[in-house]
Order: sequence, then structure tokens, then C-alpha cells
Amino acid sequence: MTSRARNLYLVPYLLWIGLFVIAPIALIVYYSLFDVEGQFTLSNYVKFFYARLFENDTQLVLVRVPDYVLVPADCISNGIFDYEDEA
Repeated sequence: MTSRARNLYLVPYLLWIGLFVIAPIALIVYYSLFDVEGQFTLSNYVKFFYARLFENDTQLVLVRVPDYVLVPADCISNGIFDYEDEA
């Protein structure tokens, strides 16, 4: 098979990747760089990363830390970690 024939088999694949992978990602990036009025802005990224970094600290301390302490303590008190032979 010649290289020209092999290249023809690439055309449907490249069209598929371009239409269903690259184009949607490009549109997401494009629209994320503009606000509602159509002005260029990076505020969407600032809001996204700022909320992820700082606003969930209270949830982390109040919800997750007790889970990390209470669940193992509950397992130990109920004897889940006691390994005895049942023979």
C-alpha cells in the first residue's frame, strides 16, 4: 500500500477528531475568555480558582477532618481491625 493510500484513511479520523474533540475544546476556551457583554476578561478563571482555593476551607475543616478521625475510631471500637483466626 502506498503512503498516499494510507493518508486517505486518515481523513475520516482527522475530521472526527477535529469536529468532536478539538472544536468543542476550542469553543469552551474561547467562551471562557469573554464575559456576558462579549468583553475579553480573565475574571472567569479568577472566580473559578479563587473559589476552589479559599472558599471551601470551612467545609474541609468542619466536614472532612472529623470524618478522618471518627471513622477509624469507630472501626477500632467495633473490632473491625481485630484479626482472629476463625478456624
